[in-house]
Amino acid sequence: MPLRCSFIVVSHARYELLDLAIKSLLAQDDPRWEVLVVDNGSTSDGMREVLTRHAADTRFRVYRFEENLNQPAVRWNWALGLARSEFVAFLDSDCEKEPFFLSLLGGLLDANPAAGFAFGGMTVTDGRKERPHRYHMDATPERILDRNYIDGGSVLWRRTSILEAGGFDERLHTNEDWDLLRRAFHLFPFVRTEALVQKYKHVPGRRMEHRNELGNAADEALVRSKPVGRV
Repeated sequence: MPLRCSFIVVSHARYELLDLAIKSLLAQDDPRWEVLVVDNGSTSDGMREVLTRHAADTRFRVYRFEENLNQPAVRWNWALGLARSEFVAFLDSDCEKEPFFLSLLGGLLDANPAAGFAFGGMTVTDGRKERPHRYHMDATPERILDRNYIDGGSVLWRRTSILEAGGFDERLHTNEDWDLLRRAFHLFPFVRTEALVQKYKHVPGRRMEHRNELGNAADEALVRSKPVGRV
């Protein structure tokens, strides 16, 4: 059975949340996937136990680094080079994919072969209540330059699209996924759905920021990348 998607998970701590995040991949209704888990310098026994347990599944490939780079872009690019599937998706430890994530978004990409990526919305929960997050329906190539409307974990990419867009900018220390989306929106057609394809666990007191905080490095990179595609 050929692989359909490579899920990439980079984590340093929060092993309890990581375990739940990984279990959401096990619940996918399309089983044609692999998972690349990158341990970004964790030191806890709990993290080792979680990774060892899932490493017993042949669909998982677990890689451990001694140093925490605090630059996810470096680890994401590294893992991307090991991905063996047509599609790629990224998963943070505080998120869970809905069971239909791969089947729905993969189906949209199959039906739209020119599209470089597909995305949906997400459910935000603080442990007490849930609310839908559909700001992604407002995203346009112009608007996304100023505001991040899309959570990076709600996107299913064609692996070739990430590579053609230049991958993640390793000069950045935050919002690396938004920076990639900013470039991709100007390079490829895309397809989206109103469906909520991911659940995000919001920590009370932590601000959800969507304004432009990318900085000069990303703005300069975007200027160098002339828009060559259209939606």
